[in-house]
Amino acid sequence: MNQKLTIVLAASITAFVLILTGAIISGTTQPASASGAADLANVYAQREGEYQTRLEEANAALAEANAQQGISTQIQAESAAAQMAAISPQDALQVAFLRAPNASLLRTPELVLFQGTLAYEVALDGGMIYVDANSGALLYDGTAIVQNTSQARSFGGDDEYGEHGEHERYEGD
Repeated sequence: MNQKLTIVLAASITAFVLILTGAIISGTTQPASASGAADLANVYAQREGEYQTRLEEANAALAEANAQQGISTQIQAESAAAQMAAISPQDALQVAFLRAPNASLLRTPELVLFQGTLAYEVALDGGMIYVDANSGALLYDGTAIVQNTSQARSFGGDDEYGEHGEHERYEGD
């Protein structure tokens, strides 16, 4: 029995020494790894800051380039459309005001494709008027008062809901 007690006591002391040694070793290395983690976090934060700065600079340069390209593209499109139109926006206004003399203009006439035809869209307080940009002919008068849908269909090509035909903004070629 004496021998069993000696073995148990030796095993307990060995376990205690190993645990104490492990605690001492981990206690001395842990502050070093904590400071290493702090250094790593500082390096990461610095790199992230530099990355964000470069990203903002690149986005600003890209936005400026897009704005310049958009402006030049818009100017080219408007110039091409104006050259294609035989009449001016002022001529389209005259046609519109002949049709609706008491109306007020809401915005400047814009070139659009109205049912496949290059036209000026004249926005008046009483409705839209579309004037052919080449001939100056009235394509659609949205200011006219129409009594029923059968008159509307025979008048200007309105559909069953009283809407005038398709149109889209003219963007040029």
